[in-house]
Amino acid sequence: MSHDCYPPRPMLPAAPDNSTHIHAPDVALRGTQGFESTTIMPLTSRQMAAHMIDPCHAASTDVSRGFDPIKFPSIVSAFDRNPSHAARTAMYTRFTPYEWMQSNINYYNEADANRNLSEKIRSEAIRVMRETEERTAIGQRDSGRRLGERLTDITFWRNELSTELEKMLAEISLLQDTRRALEKAIRDTEPPLHVAQECLYHREARQGIDLVHDQAEQALLKEIETLRHCKEQLSNYYNRVNEQLRCCRSSQHEVEMDIKSKHSACQVDSLCYQMNNYSRGINYFAGIESVDPTLTIPASWADNSNRIIQRSSTERAKSSQLRSDSDNCINDCANRIWNAWNFSNSALARRTNEILETKNKLQMHLHKVNNEVDRRP
Repeated sequence: MSHDCYPPRPMLPAAPDNSTHIHAPDVALRGTQGFESTTIMPLTSRQMAAHMIDPCHAASTDVSRGFDPIKFPSIVSAFDRNPSHAARTAMYTRFTPYEWMQSNINYYNEADANRNLSEKIRSEAIRVMRETEERTAIGQRDSGRRLGERLTDITFWRNELSTELEKMLAEISLLQDTRRALEKAIRDTEPPLHVAQECLYHREARQGIDLVHDQAEQALLKEIETLRHCKEQLSNYYNRVNEQLRCCRSSQHEVEMDIKSKHSACQVDSLCYQMNNYSRGINYFAGIESVDPTLTIPASWADNSNRIIQRSSTERAKSSQLRSDSDNCINDCANRIWNAWNFSNSALARRTNEILETKNKLQMHLHKVNNEVDRRP
């Protein structure tokens, strides 16, 4: 709506802006200037015609409401009372065009400097971002290569340990067979020993001059000694086999634990090798690079696996040698027991023949004696 049909409103003098930046030289010049305060009475205290009120705002403005007096410096109202003071005030409260131009130039320069600094910061940020991205890509490629080499090493040692474990399990099975053979051999020595001791016990029932320490008795004693010696040897080998089984199982457990560790490490490194920037569940853990829970270095790690394999190989060699010695001992004891049994049987057979022959001769002599006694003179 146009307001050209209404008379203009009376304009109030504006207060000077004391917050405007004043240069240092101006402060010294304006240090003595003064202001006068003028009380402005509310418009409602005057007699106002209806045409002085804006009809556009008459409906929404309550002209009957009172306003608080506003006090501010006035140059126009003070001109009538003190013209010289008002002139000085007008001169010292205004800026010159040069100052206005210099202020704008300062704003321009400051804006240019801020834009240049912002551009430098943006360029530096872009450079740092690109450098970081390049270094990250190089680090990821290097980490991927190292993880691939690590996976190769882990797979190699895991295969070596698995092969050694299979050999150890086969050796343990053979050693258990040897232990069962030794148990059977020890049990087999009991009946011959019992028989030989029974023979000696029954031979103690001989009477008189027949209680002779003959060759048969010597053979029986020799057989008992052989049986006891063989049993002792077999028991010794049996204990050695048990101890070797314990060592083999200890080595087997060590190999199995190392294989388990290698399998776990292979799974972790495989997951790390397959991970990329778009993998799901990636989180940032601050300070994780400073945590070092490792216990070994690659050289000592390989030496540890090599030591485990060497120990397993050594135990397998000992077990194989012990199995061979045990088999030889079983065969040797069997031959010695067999020879002692044959020698005892031969001695008893010869002694039996001698006794029968002597008995027949004695009976013949007894018959002759009886015949001689029965003859009459």
